[in-house]
Amino acid sequence: VTLFTRGKAPITQQLPGESDQEYADFSSK
Repeated sequence: VTLFTRGKAPITQQLPGESDQEYADFSSK
């Protein structure tokens, strides 16, 4: 998941196709 894609969704929402590790990385920022 790119920062561009993540930027379109709330940080509290895990995106479809996004791994738990990727979500954890983003949610910790």
